[in-house]
Amino acid sequence: MQGTRPVLVQGVVDLLIEKEKEIVVVDYKYTAIKNAKHIIEKYQPQLSLYAQAAQASFSNKPCKAYIYSFVSHQLLEVPLNKK
Repeated sequence: MQGTRPVLVQGVVDLLIEKEKEIVVVDYKYTAIKNAKHIIEKYQPQLSLYAQAAQASFSNKPCKAYIYSFVSHQLLEVPLNKK
């Protein structure tokens, strides 16, 4: 796109698992939000960026992303933006 500038994004993946055919990214959250849908909506952009970075680092293997909520004790799959 014309007129856009690169953006630096900084973050740390809590858990990254390289499997034979895919990568799994897990981010731990301590948020007070208990509704799974709201947690996913809030953090989906962050997990999508983590997944993009993981794919770029691991030969573009397919990636799955999850949030583990310590408050609600849930492992939530996060849909990723497909390009």
